[in-house]
Amino acid sequence: SSLAQDGEGWRAVSDNGAHLRFALPIDAEGRITAFAAGADAAGAIAPILGSDGAALEGAANVDAEGLAPAPDGGWFISLERNHRLLRIARAGWAGPGFAGPPQSGFEGLEPNGGMEALERLSDGRLLAIAEYGPAGAQAAPPYWLLAPFQSAPAAPAGRFAVPAGFGVTEA
Repeated sequence: SSLAQDGEGWRAVSDNGAHLRFALPIDAEGRITAFAAGADAAGAIAPILGSDGAALEGAANVDAEGLAPAPDGGWFISLERNHRLLRIARAGWAGPGFAGPPQSGFEGLEPNGGMEALERLSDGRLLAIAEYGPAGAQAAPPYWLLAPFQSAPAAPAGRFAVPAGFGVTEA
């Protein structure tokens, strides 16, 4: 669903609740020469863990979509269906996740058309964007601007005007 660079290579998250660390060695000509999956504590492909330390389970909870670095060296993951942000601590992906900055304003969003794109902006805030608006692919999707460690729920900051039928999937 999303990938981002970390200090050891790349991270990817999938919409079935898994993550992967990998390297893409590049030669002098700028060509990718190999794909090398890294081994985390649980193996090369490992489950994303919730706040209880257990793997995320159930279609409504595992649908990871966006991935953005946290200022403390951890990660934020956007999840749709059960729309929310999850924070992975700096210590890594083998430990429990934590609730990310809370948002409001999910009313009317389709279960599989909500918290999709996620990006950390240059000022440190997070930009989170829904895939679709309240009327599905015919409506402007809401977006949120969030302080990474805020505790008060944030309402959408606005809506993106996108062509009908276009879903935002990455930022």
